[in-house]
Amino acid sequence: NPRFGECLGGRAMGDAINAFFAGTLSAEEALDETAEAWQDIAGGELAPVD
Repeated sequence: NPRFGECLGGRAMGDAINAFFAGTLSAEEALDETAEAWQDIAGGELAPVD
C-alpha cells in the first residue's frame, strides 16, 4: 500500500501546491489541479509512482 505522496494523485497534488508557491500556477489553477488529484484518489488511482 503506497504512502500518499508516492501515489499518482498525491504526487500530482504536491506538484500543484509546489507550483503555486513557486509562482508558476495561480491559486485557481492550483485548486483545479488538486481537485483533479482528489478525484483520482477517490477513484482508486493509488498506483505507485515509478
